[in-house]
Amino acid sequence: MQIKPYQVAANGSFGCQRPVGAGFYDSVSNQTYVTWNGPEMDVYVRSFHHNEQEWGPSKKAIANGMKDTWDYHNYPCMVKAPDGRPVIFYAKHAEELYLLTAPEPHSLTGEWTRQTISCDQNCYPAPVVVGDTIYVFYSCNNDNRYPYRTYRYIRSTDNGVTWTTPLTIIDSEKRDPDKFDEVYLFGSVYEPGKGDLPGRIHLTWSMWGGPKGHACEGRGCFYAAFDPLSERMYSADGDDLGQCIYFENMMEKCLIDTAEPTYDISHTILCPVSVSDPLTNKPVVAYGYRDKDRTHGEIRVARWKERRWAIQTLFETSYEFRDMELVPTNDKLRIVFWSQNTLCIQQSFDGGATWQPESQTEVPFDNGAYYAPYTNFIENHKPEVQLLLGQVNWQEAFTDYSGKWSVYAVGNTT
Repeated sequence: MQIKPYQVAANGSFGCQRPVGAGFYDSVSNQTYVTWNGPEMDVYVRSFHHNEQEWGPSKKAIANGMKDTWDYHNYPCMVKAPDGRPVIFYAKHAEELYLLTAPEPHSLTGEWTRQTISCDQNCYPAPVVVGDTIYVFYSCNNDNRYPYRTYRYIRSTDNGVTWTTPLTIIDSEKRDPDKFDEVYLFGSVYEPGKGDLPGRIHLTWSMWGGPKGHACEGRGCFYAAFDPLSERMYSADGDDLGQCIYFENMMEKCLIDTAEPTYDISHTILCPVSVSDPLTNKPVVAYGYRDKDRTHGEIRVARWKERRWAIQTLFETSYEFRDMELVPTNDKLRIVFWSQNTLCIQQSFDGGATWQPESQTEVPFDNGAYYAPYTNFIENHKPEVQLLLGQVNWQEAFTDYSGKWSVYAVGNTT
């Protein structure tokens, strides 16, 4: 069945959302919960009721009143806490991290509560739930002027009531000769253990900064796995990299692909995300790539094979990769990317070795918007609500926090 886009909200503001935390399906209530940032970065939530096949009303979970230059960084990320309550994380960019908690399990109704859970110059939160533990990974803004950002996490084992002190897991130690010393992580995907293979969190990132300064350029696509039991980092081949990956190991053990930035093309790697090949249990990473010879960019997939990354090009005229998922019921891999206004989904039944188109969907753009900065798979989604995407007009996105952009869901609906 062809999936279709349909409007969920018309009050979105721009948020530089990573491929994490757009929403999840809750089997107890048989509802899908989604979140987005509205006017002045206020946090909104809404649920799709699968029994009735209809959406409930939108609800403002918190009023933020954020409309300054950098507030588009303060996007919300929703996951299900171990006790079943929806929880949302967002940051006051490069300052502190907040937790919003629903009052009841398996429901969005009632008065949400907010608490500050970290003041560690937090950026880009990526929450991951493993059993009874909530991990929140984030970039730490150690030295914006150098530029230098490490990657850290905090965790909670009591549904977010208390949190550990931060632990650093990626740190270049300012050793890159060209000052690419800012960790910008995109994918954070938990894979449960299988047999003797322990559970792990796939982490994929790019290093930004460079000689022009903070976030001016990005270089390199990297992968490592975090083991929640040992709290140690591992390479694609299973090498123990310790509790923290430093510059030498990052370049020798974690680098997948690289392209030199140029004056016209600063960010060469877009949105890397990893899951496991269900046939080999080795990582598969998908991402957007561009360089001076490929100005329109391409969609690439890298598979760990025989102690090296085997890289293939799937699509040669678009850089706009967004997300990837593993469907556990049939071991299918799915990726989503954009080709102009067409939302493209491709699928693989052999662990990413070969791919074929699953669907191509024309998405309407409203109120002058022409770009979708994020398009995220819903966690454990049902057919009716598979993806959530936001829209913007780049000329106004960084300054207009009035909440006039559409938020769309994509799925099989009548």
